[in-house]
Amino acid sequence: MVVIAFVSFIGLSVLGVPLPFVNAALAGLLEFIPNVGPVLSVVPPMLLALLDAPWKAGAVLLLYIAIQQFESLVLVPLIMKQEVDLMPVFTILAVVVFASFFGFLGLFRYSTIDCDPDLLERNFGQRYTQQMAARGKR
Repeated sequence: MVVIAFVSFIGLSVLGVPLPFVNAALAGLLEFIPNVGPVLSVVPPMLLALLDAPWKAGAVLLLYIAIQQFESLVLVPLIMKQEVDLMPVFTILAVVVFASFFGFLGLFRYSTIDCDPDLLERNFGQRYTQQMAARGKR
């Protein structure tokens, strides 16, 4: 969240958008709301940029898209690798697979299952083992 706020501050300052610190702080705080927060955080700086010059609003939108892509594709996988000992490629694959199969709700749940691969084994493996034991095949 601090990284997003810092990069937003630098980008908004370079573009000359009014109140870069306030808008960057808002972007950092709204990062806590998954998937919706980043979309909401782009509205105030875009409106301020639109009041200054119309081209700046488009530049702010491109800036925020680039920041979100950097966070999703670089920053989050690296943090997940360091904190949860997951390879970055598995984090990215989990996002893609869960979003493909479960849509918007899959984006909210991917990290829980991705961070705890034993969850699947405990729930489904245990159920399978119990079914096999009930049939007498174990």
